[in-house]
Amino acid sequence: MPSITATTSLRNYDVFLSFRGPDTRRNIVSFLYKELVRKNIRTFKDDKELESGRIISLELARAIEQSKLAVVVISKNYAASTWCLDELVKIMDFVNKGSLTVIPVFYKVDPCHVRRQIGEVAVQFKKHEERDHEKVLPWRQALTNLANISGYCSCEREDESKMVEDIAERISMLIRTMKTRSNESNLASTDGHMESLLYSLHLNLKKRVRVVGIRERGGNGRERAFFCSFRVGFM
Repeated sequence: MPSITATTSLRNYDVFLSFRGPDTRRNIVSFLYKELVRKNIRTFKDDKELESGRIISLELARAIEQSKLAVVVISKNYAASTWCLDELVKIMDFVNKGSLTVIPVFYKVDPCHVRRQIGEVAVQFKKHEERDHEKVLPWRQALTNLANISGYCSCEREDESKMVEDIAERISMLIRTMKTRSNESNLASTDGHMESLLYSLHLNLKKRVRVVGIRERGGNGRERAFFCSFRVGFM
């Protein structure tokens, strides 16, 4: 079953991990997942081998849509898996729409080979051409677009564990930045309501005491942001 750390709702996950199981499940992906969990980062990691179907499952498609970031671990046999390639196309669709940030990790492969689709990648795509010609172009485009994004390469790092720590720290920083922007957006959206409230309180009347209670219903913290901005200048 997928390792899910939250219930199903919009933006339920901080990170979606895309990887080729036999290549990476027991090494870099396992270490990265543990580091993300240690940092309380909600992570979706699919632990099933789903090679039988050609169409990405609704469960995984929904998990990608609900994530803030995707980490795609490109390994030796990633491009050999039609499932991984379908997953990558879905990820890059959301990246192109601006609703998802992706971090590529090249594990024991040359990013140049992935970008130019030469070497082992070329062999794998030749087999795809023979079996499923129509889907090859979107797969190629998604892989090329991913390889053009700055990421991490294990071949350039002496200490793999340090690379995992660096990836997790970058993810943590990106999530903090996203939360800060979200809070600022919530605060900005309260401006109109604040003007209406100030007007209704008749603050121009002297020697009157006003008591204002703000009840937070839970959820996105908008009421708390409103209170923090409203209390400035009041006792």
